[in-house]
Amino acid sequence: MKKMFNGIMSAIMFAYTIYRVLTTIIFLPFTESIFSRDGLYFGLLVVIAAASTALGFTNRRRLSGFLAIAVGLLSLAWWLSLDIGMSFRIWPDFYWFVIPELCFASAGLAKWLTAAQSTPSEELQSNLSRMVDTKQRLT
Repeated sequence: MKKMFNGIMSAIMFAYTIYRVLTTIIFLPFTESIFSRDGLYFGLLVVIAAASTALGFTNRRRLSGFLAIAVGLLSLAWWLSLDIGMSFRIWPDFYWFVIPELCFASAGLAKWLTAAQSTPSEELQSNLSRMVDTKQRLT
């Protein structure tokens, strides 16, 4: 059950990373330069999300979760910094620029918590069983 849960969380993180890469590459050049303040922000989100997603497939799930939470907090801080100076709330920007990042952060946090619950002996046992299975298939 834990593996299936981690698989679903990994799929959410992977889907967000693809979403963020495509929106940054396709739509950002129509609105402003890649090297503008906003362009650098979205580029940073892509890099952190890609690193977090890649680390999520290794034994570094805690670091992956930390980076995912950083993406969520960074997006929320970015939106608040834009929103504070305005006389009205820009909710559509919240829906497009914060909610997906918070979903990504939630998936990363869930993977982090499931990694914290597993004991080293469980991981060692699973690695040993995979090695034995691989050796049996090779012989």
